[in-house]
Amino acid sequence: MLDWQLSAFRINRPQSAVLTVTCTDGTPGCSQQAIDGSARHQGLEAATQWRHGPWQLAASALLLDAQREGSVNPAVNGQRPPNVPERLFRLNARYRVAAVPGLSLLGGLVHEGDRTLLPSIGSPTIPSWTRLDIGLVHVQRVGATSLTWRAGIENLADKRAWRESPYQYDHVYLYPMAPRTFRASLQVDL
Repeated sequence: MLDWQLSAFRINRPQSAVLTVTCTDGTPGCSQQAIDGSARHQGLEAATQWRHGPWQLAASALLLDAQREGSVNPAVNGQRPPNVPERLFRLNARYRVAAVPGLSLLGGLVHEGDRTLLPSIGSPTIPSWTRLDIGLVHVQRVGATSLTWRAGIENLADKRAWRESPYQYDHVYLYPMAPRTFRASLQVDL
């Protein structure tokens, strides 16, 4: 079985900035947080999911063109907004193990494009990154109770990267990708 979807979009989001304005007493040079134009995001997103026998695969891709428009600062207009990647790809796989009923093996791959740090010409960027995750899920019935055992490793290759870089109040905040992380859980449904 194959499911798929394709979406095209165009979104305009207002952007705020600290602007220099005339003070209430008439002198120049006061700062004020105000709406300063917008960020136009347009792109194409595609997703598909395929199931056959024990296999289930899901993939998605996003291609994004984002630009600032209408800013009082002409150096900002036409630039990519901070913290917005131009591309994003995801691939997830699940395999149901026939020899062990209720057991599934999982794998995931995520790639995100580079991101600009500042809303200006020649802004430095944080590089693109790719992360690999693996895991397993085992669903077990005990009478009327369902037990779901989960275990996995996120960031299997222990990739070091800046995951995102929001820009707010004239500051850049860098968020690192979590190092290799082992997770295990048990869910009990009564």
